[in-house]
Amino acid sequence: TVGTLATMFLGIGLAAWAQVAIKKRMGAMAHVARSISDGQLELGVRFKAHPYDPPGRAGLAFARLVTEMREVAAHADRIAAGDLSRDLEPRSERDELRQALARMTEGLRQMVGEVSQAADRVSEASGRVAEEAGESRRAATEIARAVEEVAHGAERQVRSVEAVRALSGEVSAATQESAAGAREAAEEAGRARALAEDGAGAVTAATEAMAQVRGASDEVTRTIQALGERSTRIGSMVDTIGGIADQTNLLALNAAIEAARAGEHGRGFAVVAEEVRTLAEESRQAAREIAGLVAEIRGETDRAVKVVVDGAARTQEGVATVEAAREAFAAIGSAVEVTSSRVAEIAAAVEGIASSSARMTEDVAEVAAVAEQSSAAGEQVAASTQQATASTQQIASSAEELSASARELRDLAARFTLG
Repeated sequence: TVGTLATMFLGIGLAAWAQVAIKKRMGAMAHVARSISDGQLELGVRFKAHPYDPPGRAGLAFARLVTEMREVAAHADRIAAGDLSRDLEPRSERDELRQALARMTEGLRQMVGEVSQAADRVSEASGRVAEEAGESRRAATEIARAVEEVAHGAERQVRSVEAVRALSGEVSAATQESAAGAREAAEEAGRARALAEDGAGAVTAATEAMAQVRGASDEVTRTIQALGERSTRIGSMVDTIGGIADQTNLLALNAAIEAARAGEHGRGFAVVAEEVRTLAEESRQAAREIAGLVAEIRGETDRAVKVVVDGAARTQEGVATVEAAREAFAAIGSAVEVTSSRVAEIAAAVEGIASSSARMTEDVAEVAAVAEQSSAAGEQVAASTQQATASTQQIASSAEELSASARELRDLAARFTLG
């Protein structure tokens, strides 16, 4: 019984010791598990392992787990440092952690390579984009200036078209007035032609009348010349009568002398001789008076002949003048006829110009509307060009930022060692 009790107490003691030792080891393993769960891999606990010691074997497994996790952490540190040149080989086909790390490392290696290549492509593309954006910005600036000039030109064109429209309206009104004036001129030309025809008829009648006057003056000239010739003959007769009276007076004087010599017998003859002498004296006096009258008649006849001759000359000049007037009226009639036809043509042309100017006014109005639309469109294009310029500047800025980001990405990719 004593041995049994001793054995029982020894067993109880050993059980208690074993329980305490197991509890201590389990506490250490719990501490290690908590440290591992907290990410702490540097542990100061050492586990004693024995093939028949389950807690020791569990501790050894925990130690191998810590070692494995340290290797995994070191591999992760290398990856974090950018070293992708080494792989963590799986210990077995069922080593899922190392296989996952290997896949991750290979994926990171490919991704970093692709990122590096993409960064190079992005950098190159962003450079081209920046260059093209610069060209586009310069082109947009040139286009903006050109569009602004076009807009200013469109505004000037609108003002010019407005001025042309106002001028075309004035031209249309002036052509309407000119058309009315041309029609009046055509009517006046017709009246002038009628007056020229009347004047030509009057001149023709005057020519005929002047011809009759010239014939009458020629007849008067011949009559006066005949009268002058008769006056000359009368003068000759008066001279003859005067000579006869002188001779008769001389004979009467001789008869009186002879009667005085005869005395009483010759007294009666003396009386007769005295009477004859008196008659001869009166005849001579009358002959003198007739000679004076004939001389006056001859002078008046000469003056009348001169007047008639001068009148005939003036009549001839008048005939020539009237003939020239007739020819002038004929020329005026022809000129008025031509002028009338030309004025009619001008009136028709002015009518055509008036209608054309009216159409031109309408066309200019349409051109003005189109010019205003062009000006508005130019302003819209200018605004769009300014927006495009701003967008191009934004694109250039974005390209520069993208290029900077690509450089940063390339620098980041360069931090990784791919092997």
